[in-house]
Amino acid sequence: MQTRSLRRRLLRLAYDFNLSPREMKAWSQNLGHESMMTSLTSYGALRNKRPGDHVDAKKRQFREITSDSMRLIRAVKDVWGGGITYFQR
Repeated sequence: MQTRSLRRRLLRLAYDFNLSPREMKAWSQNLGHESMMTSLTSYGALRNKRPGDHVDAKKRQFREITSDSMRLIRAVKDVWGGGITYFQR
């Protein structure tokens, strides 16, 4: 296996692990790159047919988190009564 093929596979594995930015930086350094951007631009092409799928998935995740947060805020407000006015919409 060529070095480029190995690096490409390892970077795809990093994507699959959903690494944090700090972990991704360490992963990149272990691939022999000083800059994480070298890893991402040289070997980090997304495999999906539509890279927008990743954006759509994050939007759905954000909506779910926002919805959960609002339910929590309402529940806290219900428990504490009218004492919380900061979170009202």
